[in-house]
Amino acid sequence: MRTPAPAPLSWGAQTRACETTGVGGGCASGNVCAARAAKHCVTTPGTFACAAGYSVEGAGGPWYTGVADTRSCGNTCGCTLSGGSCGSSYVELFTASGCGPGTTTAITNGAVVCHLPVPLYQSATVVVTPDAVQPTCSPAYAPMTGAASATGAQTLCCQ
Repeated sequence: MRTPAPAPLSWGAQTRACETTGVGGGCASGNVCAARAAKHCVTTPGTFACAAGYSVEGAGGPWYTGVADTRSCGNTCGCTLSGGSCGSSYVELFTASGCGPGTTTAITNGAVVCHLPVPLYQSATVVVTPDAVQPTCSPAYAPMTGAASATGAQTLCCQ
């Protein structure tokens, strides 16, 4: 039996922002100069408007670095059986081993046998007839609790 679990998470879009290794001089104290590239992007932790000359990259919203996932399906899982019938199936008991010849007794569907007659039985066979019907099962699961929320908002601005 499997334990219920929430569906795996996925992002609507993904991107990678890589730090440049080509830095130069000539910048004011506390700043770093980068070589000119076809596309220049900066990331800032949080959600901010982009500086003049830059525009938000992607779908206009922040990008995230992780997720806090507290979702749980609980451990309640079950099945409610309904319907089904043995039809005219029966169990046949034999006094000889290997369901061989000898005295036999048939126990039919719904019969209750508290004391089997003597002699002792050595073997048995179950005869399932074509009119037997399998029961149906209606699965029952505990509702999902908790939530998944994105963490580590980053604003990605490019020019």
